[in-house]
Amino acid sequence: MVEHNLAKVGVAGSTPVSRSIFLIFFSLLFFSNLHASKNECTIRLKSHYFTTTPCITPETLGFKADRRCLLTLPNRPRTLVPVYKILSQLKKTVPECRVETPKSADIRFDLQPPRHYPRFRKSLMAAYRKRYPSLQIEALHIAPTSLRDTLTSDRGCSLRLTPAGLRRDHGTFVAKCGKERHFFRYDLKGSITVYKANHQIKKDKIISLDSVSEATLPFRKFGDTPLWPLHGKGLIARRNIRAGEILTKRMTAPLPDVRKHDRVHCLYDEGAVHIEFDAIALKNGYRGEMITVKKGNGRVMTGIVKGRGLVELR
Repeated sequence: MVEHNLAKVGVAGSTPVSRSIFLIFFSLLFFSNLHASKNECTIRLKSHYFTTTPCITPETLGFKADRRCLLTLPNRPRTLVPVYKILSQLKKTVPECRVETPKSADIRFDLQPPRHYPRFRKSLMAAYRKRYPSLQIEALHIAPTSLRDTLTSDRGCSLRLTPAGLRRDHGTFVAKCGKERHFFRYDLKGSITVYKANHQIKKDKIISLDSVSEATLPFRKFGDTPLWPLHGKGLIARRNIRAGEILTKRMTAPLPDVRKHDRVHCLYDEGAVHIEFDAIALKNGYRGEMITVKKGNGRVMTGIVKGRGLVELR
């Protein structure tokens, strides 16, 4: 008897099967990432909002894509709404979004008629842009702090701001209009571009563009002014800067005329005596500052920085 092994019909080899499995896996990964990217959104609730309409929408809360009414405020100037009520409505309306809640248990809504203060707006924007050159302002809302304030025009008024008030995205200011003073509250929405350290930058090291990266963040609050721009500036670190830390002006200092451990040229003039020699600086120094230097024989001396790499001994 002769045994015949017939060819199997309709069965793919190992290579086509592997290819099919890879394509299925890749498709599932692609669509899952696409779905995740579409659903990535965050709504950060604040403790106080101004609104010109009683209808509170996700857009009122900072989510642009949706204008459906979450809840309707009563017809009065000020309303406190529990945070949990807004959370429950957001879960129904935009369930794909993550919600960050404020520390307060209630959110205050001030219902005010629309008023326009172009001069106040221009002054505020100029002050913020002067302090933060990389700030992009998307929206700026201004309203009187008192619901009984009847000022409807900023013509002939001067605005007074405190530097501390510019550290965050909201605050108050005083408007002097003749002999009267009016108090206003404002909310700013925008983004800011900052420098972040790519790695640890040790104290006294030169900060270069290779050691930092640009990052754009929502403008919230800054205890110190972020460093911007860096191009063309000779700067060193005043302290150790951690990797990923935002660089601020207080963290940096101008490049000194004499840097620690650099070789400097020393001069000594006293009557007919004139001595010149090279030494090693033991600390950073700017023009006019007293520093210590160390000669090749180990002797330590003091002198005044006279220029780049030049010290006059005393």
